[in-house]
Parts: sequence; structure tokens; C-alpha cells
Amino acid sequence: MNLKFLKKSDVFLIAALLIICAALLLPKYFSKSDAALTAVVMVDGEVKDRIVLSEVTSAYEYTVPCTSPVKLYVASDGVSFIYSECPDKVCIHTGKLTRAGDTAACVPNKVLVVLEGTKDSGAPDVITY
Repeated sequence: MNLKFLKKSDVFLIAALLIICAALLLPKYFSKSDAALTAVVMVDGEVKDRIVLSEVTSAYEYTVPCTSPVKLYVASDGVSFIYSECPDKVCIHTGKLTRAGDTAACVPNKVLVVLEGTKDSGAPDVITY
């Protein structure tokens, strides 16, 4: 590599900063919270069900009581949308909700799923992509 504007010490500094940043982010993605999570299922703003995930012994499909068929996959480690008749399927592509504060919605069917529990005090309040 013949880069005139980078010196050998610049490369080491950049590498050290990247390693420090990675070390600071690892606990966020690999730490497990011991707090009990509750999945709150809402339809049109009304709470239809509360599912305590720590009490789930085996994973199952949950059919949301609404006008159009919507199904959730409920497991002890999280909740995800698996079926909906909405046109875009954005709710299904949201993925599994696993942490307190995670939210997924099927807007055409007016279904909202929120995970409640105690948040990690060291975790950020908002993450923007």
C-alpha cells in the first residue's frame, strides 16, 4: 500500500480505535437480561393479551384476535410475527423481539406488540440506523 497521506502510526491509531469501539459494543449484543419480559399484544389501541415470556415452556403460534388473520410465534426468548395478510409484510420482516422496549406493528391490521420489562440501565435509550 502506497498511501502518501497515511503513516504507519495513523493505521495503528485507527486500528486501536476500532478495537476499543468493538469492545464497548460487545456487551450490548451479547449480554442477557435476567428480567422477566412480557409481550403486550394490542389491537386498535386496546390491550388484548399479556404473555409472560419466562412462563412459556414450549414455543407456540398465537393467533391475534382481530378482523384479519395475524399470527405470532411466541417463545421463551422472544416474539415475532409469522403470518399476516397485509400487503407489504413489514411486520414479518421486523424479526424477533427479544429485549425490553422492542416493538413491532402490523399497521394495516392495527396490531402492535411491545415487550415490557426492566431495561438495562447501561443501554442507550434510542438507537438510530
